[in-house]
Amino acid sequence: MNDLSRRNVLRTAGLGGLGLTGLLTACGSGDSATAAATPTTTAAPASLKVALGWIKNVEFAGYWIAEDRGYYAEENLTVNFLAGGTNTPDPTVSVSAGSADIGIHPAMQTVIQAIPKGNDFVILGAQFQISPGGLLSLSSDPVTTAKDLVGAKVLGQQGIQPTLDAVFARNKLKKDYTLIPVGYDPGPLLKKQGKAY
Repeated sequence: MNDLSRRNVLRTAGLGGLGLTGLLTACGSGDSATAAATPTTTAAPASLKVALGWIKNVEFAGYWIAEDRGYYAEENLTVNFLAGGTNTPDPTVSVSAGSADIGIHPAMQTVIQAIPKGNDFVILGAQFQISPGGLLSLSSDPVTTAKDLVGAKVLGQQGIQPTLDAVFARNKLKKDYTLIPVGYDPGPLLKKQGKAY
C-alpha cells in the first residue's frame, strides 16, 4: 500500500477527526482506495465511494465541510457518499462486495466480527476518541447510575446490546435488562414504554 500516514488518510478520506466509529477499507492490489491515495493533477479525478453507517446527517459534517473547502479536489478525488440506515447494506457488506471503497461503520464490534469470516479489512482509524453515546431518561424516573438499569426495559436500536452489556460488566452487575427495539427518536420514552432510551 502507499503511504498511509495520518495526514494522507485525513486528506484522502476528508476526515476531520478519527475513535470508536471505525473507518475501514478492504485490502488488495489495484483497488481504488489505494489508487486514490496518490493523487495526480493531470489525470481525471479518482472516484472514491464511501459507505456511511447511517443516513447523511450532521454527524458526517466534517466530510461535507471538507468537500465545501475543496480538500477532495486538491487531492484529485471525486467522493461519492453512500447513505446508510434502515434497509441499506451494512458498510462491511458494501466494502466486501466492492460497491464501496471505504466504509464508516457505527459499530466496531461488527467490523471485528467480520474479519474472521474471511474479510480482509484494514481499520484506518476511528471518528470519536470518546463515545458520544448516552442514555436518556425521564426526570420522573431518572437513570443516574448503572444500577438503575437492573431489571429495566431499555429502548433502543438493535446493535446497542454490546454497549449495554459493557455498562453492566464495567459496573460488576448481573446483565439484567430487556431491550425493546424502537425507532430513532425518543417518542416511546415519552410514552413511558421503557425506563431509558
